[in-house]
Amino acid sequence: MKSFIPQFPKFRAIQMAMIAALLALGSIGITHAQIYVAFGNSGVVGTYSTSGSSVNSSFISIDHPYGINLNSGSLYVGTLTSGQSTSAAVNRFNATTGVAISAPLQSYGAPVIDLALYGGNVYTAYFGNNNVGEYSATVPQSVVSHGIISGGLGSPRGVAFDAGGTLYVSSYSGGTVGTYTSTGTPINASLITGVTNPWGIAVDAAGNIYVGSDVSGSGGSVGKYDIATHQFNASFITGLNRPLYLTLDGQGDLFVSMFGDTSSNGSIGKFDTTTGLGNAQFITSLNGPTGIAIDPTVIPEPSSVALISIGVLAFASWKTRRTLRNN
Repeated sequence: MKSFIPQFPKFRAIQMAMIAALLALGSIGITHAQIYVAFGNSGVVGTYSTSGSSVNSSFISIDHPYGINLNSGSLYVGTLTSGQSTSAAVNRFNATTGVAISAPLQSYGAPVIDLALYGGNVYTAYFGNNNVGEYSATVPQSVVSHGIISGGLGSPRGVAFDAGGTLYVSSYSGGTVGTYTSTGTPINASLITGVTNPWGIAVDAAGNIYVGSDVSGSGGSVGKYDIATHQFNASFITGLNRPLYLTLDGQGDLFVSMFGDTSSNGSIGKFDTTTGLGNAQFITSLNGPTGIAIDPTVIPEPSSVALISIGVLAFASWKTRRTLRNN
């Protein structure tokens, strides 16, 4: 008869290894990507899970945050004014801890209504002076230009880049979205026209463009420019209350921050980028959200791998017991 004692440590080691793997996979599965939401009225940036639950309602405290973006572990926050100075600014924070890295990173004096990142630089839409500026995303007060685009814009509200480095700028009073090179040279300053109060812009991996139309009540909408057909559907998503900022999660979902028309009816909506269907009340009862960003690198929902590993562990345990009995 085979010895019982020598066999047990071997199977016990297998069990312990499986348990360790399960714990590791399980911890990945329950980790949620963070949604960052700016609140200009409250002077904070809060965080939420992708299930919509609040994680930290005061992750960062800063005066009048408007327009936020993520890059390489840093959260960039544009402000209409700045707690560190009397002027508006671009501010850089650690996206995990909320600790200031450079606050301000850049102060120009014009209100920063939105910002985008590309090629190691941060691009700013300036509220009221019709400029788009460019600055280093890492070196404080390193100016490329206060106005790489300084004409032809009607109160820019939104800026975004596609994967190829094309810059998109929305002109609020002109009702247009134009395209530019990363140095500010016009490509097509009127790519999309006839949009009512265009604000936030998002561009998906295929090159489709999403534009928020800032109208209160239920008159707001998000339009979609189909890169394949070159057609613009101004009513891709309708019935929204002041949709200002847009972001994509890389999973086929579009998140829309809606400012609302009272201090408590702002919201975050989540919509499918193919159909436009979704939930306009994904996160509710918000006080004027003024920027949104999402970290797409973390698994947003419980991992099926963790569930499979539970079954594997159960089978391994049964197999171990059966083998030991046969010995």
